[in-house]
Amino acid sequence: MVAAGARQAVDGLESLIRVVSPRWAVRREQFRRILSYYEAARPTTYRRQRREPGSGDAAVLPAGASLREQAHLLEQNHDLARGAQNILVANIVGPHGIGIEPQPRARGGEIHDVLARPIQDIVRDWKERPEVTWQHDWPAAQRLACRTWVRDGAALTSTPRDDEILGTLYKWVVEWGSLTIGKAK
Repeated sequence: MVAAGARQAVDGLESLIRVVSPRWAVRREQFRRILSYYEAARPTTYRRQRREPGSGDAAVLPAGASLREQAHLLEQNHDLARGAQNILVANIVGPHGIGIEPQPRARGGEIHDVLARPIQDIVRDWKERPEVTWQHDWPAAQRLACRTWVRDGAALTSTPRDDEILGTLYKWVVEWGSLTIGKAK
């Protein structure tokens, strides 16, 4: 009963303020609305805070396959989704790819120019055909990897163990759709 009487008194005061000074009444309402936004984040006995018990990965993992399938479907069937993906790839990688310059360091921390030149020559040759099908140059392989990353959320690379010529520089992109991880045989 006391709460109802107090509420009526506040309503009467608000009505009086509206009559006497409408501008002040509007400001009071604006401040009340702003404070209510902050109060929504505070836990109370009526509004308890609920938290996700696991990590973000644990929350998204069950939906991962479905999200990837939907992203593939959108890319294949909707030109707007494909256009958005093209713009993302163009803004991330660019037309000439992401420039990589080897900078081996000497023990003192300065760049070792004598060693950097032969590495740069090897990298320049490797950039002409950086993947196993020999269909893409370095910028195209970067765009392919970026497109896979934007669409699927990740892109994998693999390094052959028995490559005698270029060692760990020889990598290629494996798309998520070709993996059989977690699928029943």
